[in-house]
Amino acid sequence: MATPEWLIQVPVLPGTVDKRIQLRQHHFADAKALIEKGIITFAGGILANPTTDGDNKEMTITLFTVSVPTLDEAWQILERDVYTTAGIWDTTKAEIFPFRTGVRVSLNHV
Repeated sequence: MATPEWLIQVPVLPGTVDKRIQLRQHHFADAKALIEKGIITFAGGILANPTTDGDNKEMTITLFTVSVPTLDEAWQILERDVYTTAGIWDTTKAEIFPFRTGVRVSLNHV
C-alpha cells in the first residue's frame, strides 16, 4: 500500500516578506532534503497578484504536499520548518487534508 499524501495549507503572516526572503535559502535547503527522501512531493504558493518575473513577495498562502504515514507526522514537518519557527507561517490557521494527486506536471521553477 502506498504512503498517504497530505496537502498542507498554511497562511503567510502579513509583514513577514523581508524575514521570509532572508530565511529562504535555509527553508529551501531543509525542503531539498525532504524532497530527496520523497517526503515533499509538491510545493507552491498562492499569490496576491499574478507574477511573470518569479517574484513571490506577495505570497499569502503556502501549499505543499508531504508523503508520510500519519497526519501527526505531517503536522511535525510543518511545525519544524524554519518558516514556522521564525514566525512567518500562521500555523494556528493551517489545515492539513488527506490528498490524492490526479495530474501532476513538473514545471521546475525552483
